[in-house]
Formats: sequence, structure tokens, C-alpha cells
Amino acid sequence: MEECTWEQVRETVRGVNAELAAIIDQISPDKKYTVFRVRCPYGSEILKKGQLQVPNKNGVLVPLNDSSLDPRLGELLGYNLGSNPVTLVVKNSLELFFPLEDRTVPFYGLIPAGKLFGAWRILSPGTSLQPKFMWDMTAGARSIFMLPKISEKERHNKLKKTLRLSAEIPKKLIDHWQVFTEIANHPQITQPWEVELLYFPIQWFENFDSPTWLPFHHYLLNIAWKSSELWRNQFVWNLIFSLIQERKNIKPSSYIADTVKHLFSIGIGALPGFAPAIDNTAAPIIDIQNAYLDIYNLKDYNPTIMQPQMFISDAENNRPVYYSLQFHTAIEFSLKSRERTSITTDLYEIMSLLNKYSSEVLHEQYNIDATPFYTLAKSTSFDFFHSDTKLYPSLIHSREIPKEDPSFNFCAGKMIEGDFPETTTFVRGCIRIK
Repeated sequence: MEECTWEQVRETVRGVNAELAAIIDQISPDKKYTVFRVRCPYGSEILKKGQLQVPNKNGVLVPLNDSSLDPRLGELLGYNLGSNPVTLVVKNSLELFFPLEDRTVPFYGLIPAGKLFGAWRILSPGTSLQPKFMWDMTAGARSIFMLPKISEKERHNKLKKTLRLSAEIPKKLIDHWQVFTEIANHPQITQPWEVELLYFPIQWFENFDSPTWLPFHHYLLNIAWKSSELWRNQFVWNLIFSLIQERKNIKPSSYIADTVKHLFSIGIGALPGFAPAIDNTAAPIIDIQNAYLDIYNLKDYNPTIMQPQMFISDAENNRPVYYSLQFHTAIEFSLKSRERTSITTDLYEIMSLLNKYSSEVLHEQYNIDATPFYTLAKSTSFDFFHSDTKLYPSLIHSREIPKEDPSFNFCAGKMIEGDFPETTTFVRGCIRIK
């Protein structure tokens, strides 16, 4: 971590966010308005239970109140209840998520280069309802996993011995990240992956009443307003879904209802689904894939790596995204009320409720035709996949997934035609949004 003046970072900022750079240039801040440039390797835990971790002089990430840090850092960067300050990503990406024992709950998906975030609380001083909460944040993707199975004992031990890894055999999808992090930071990696961030200290937000600083204040308000669209209107949509249930006499389980609402949120681009990684912005994907090809000897299937991905319905080359009932990432996650329900049964109930909601959303009586949810119901499809379809004619066999989505053939920097793991955990109860 290094403290820099605006002049020292302006070209870096201009390269990823020209609008922000132009606004700050107009202000022409003097040398007291410094920023902290931070570089962290893949997998670094930048937030732990909402607490910011910064590198000390030895390059070790420690809390802001750690004795190895200058106390001044806490004063400058701790203004968001000790959580992350206002942050600009300038290289690669971050993931903000809530950790659970068997999965994560991604909040933004991946936060890409050029994205400024962390301003909600400083825009509502003294009155903010936003708690510090227990979010974690990592350099690169945390909700990341290999699609084919990588828990074969002898192959993992070979990988572990060759690269001198400490990570044990990954038993769950959430465990893959531990192995990926060690591979990514191995000395043999020729082009080490890192995230680069700029932290804005408290002095940048002390003059919002000054005419000179109004453009900066307006910029922060604008991005906060856009990023809070779903949350500001969530109560309305909860009410609409309740009205639909009452009108149609629908009584779904809380688990099914929460899953369907989450699929709607993915479909409007408010929350992430998953998609195959096709570049290195989320992690050193190519190096990890090569390790599994060359050392682990994963020859049976393509080493497809899944990562969080936002669905952009109006993009020219939009990509499908996927949600799996075997890897729940819903923001609301009610437990199943019935025991021993099968994945296929859940798929059918989700399909039924989703169709009923979509049909009702298109009715004029709700007066919602000017919303993304209305557009979603008209132009977005949800397809349901499983590897056992003999008794379930409405489901599509998992082997069909890569036939319409070539991104599953991305392997070590190129597109190839490889075998697809049609019975792997993630795709046995998978929903595609396209």
C-alpha cells in the first residue's frame, strides 16, 4: 500500500473511469487529498466480517486497528464503521459476499475495474440504515469452482505434491477456492494475478456543501441511486408477488417463493447468476486450468470454471447465466419446509410458480409495464436442466447446455470442443436465464 497524490494516480483513474477523472480534475484537489493505492494477490481477504484488512509494512493484511499500522490509517480510512472506505477498482475485480458454511451469497457479483463503491453511508451521515454487517470481500472471485469433479484422491495428491499445496481434497464446490488460491500464488506462475484498488480517505467527503465539490457529490449520489434500484423498490415487488399469490390462490413454500424471487432479480440484472469464466479478470483462470490439465490430469472433461456473472439482457452479445439448486446463492434463503423433496420436484414447483408470476406480471392491472420485471416476463426465458429426464418431459437434459452456450468450451485461453460433465453437481438441477 502506498499513499499517492491525485497527480500520481490521475492517469490510472482516467484509464478506467474517465468521467470520475474529469470531475476530480475540475476540482483540482491539492496535495492533502491523497488516495491509498493497494495491490493484493488473488484470494486476499480484504474484508473479514465487515472489517477492512490493509497491508502493513511486511505485506501482511491486518485490521485497521492493528498495532503494526500507523494509527493515522484508522482515522483516514475507518469512516464506514471500520468497513471498506469508498473504493475504486482499477485492475481486475473484487467479490463482496456473505459466507455460509456450504456456500456464499454474492452481493454485487464481481466488482470490475472502473467501479466506485462504498459511498452509501457517507452520503447519509448520522442517519444511514446501512450496518457494517458481516460481509467478506476477496481479491478476485470467491464464489468460484470447477464444473467437473476435482476430488479424485490420487490426482489431487499429485497436484498437491507437485505444487507443494496445503489444501486438502475439495469436498464441496465452496472448497475449490482454497485450492485455486494456492495455485494462483505459486512461485511458478509467470504472470502473477493481483487486484489494484484506490481507497479514498475521509477528507474527500468533508466539503460536499462547497460549490467546487458539488459535481463530485452528485457523481456519488448518482452511482448510489443506480446501485440501490432493486433495494429501494423491493417492498413494492414483495407486495406485488403477495397480490399475485392471493389472486391466484397460490401457496408456495417459502423456499420455492424465495428462489423464484431470486431468479427474477438475476433476470433483471440486479443480482448475479453464474457463467463460465472466459478471461482472467475474476482469477488467473488460464493458469488454474493448465494446472488441472497438466498436473491433475483432468482429461475427461473441459476444465470449465464457473464464476459470478451479471445477466445483461439488452447487451448485443449477452451471455446466459445459470442458477443451481445445488449451490444456493439467494439473498433470502428460507429453509425447506418439507423433508425429502427431490431436486426434480423443486424444479417443477419453481417452474410452475415462475410461469404464474410471469403471466400475471404481464397483466395491465398491476400497472408495471414500464419496469424491468415486465420486460423480463416478455423477453427472457428460463430453462430447467437435469441429468435425469426420463420421467420429467418438461426438463431438458444437462448435456444440451453447451450446445447453445459456447463459453463452456473455453479452455486455457482458447475455444475447444470438449466433453461436458452432464452429471456434475451444479447442472443436476440447473436453471438457465437467457
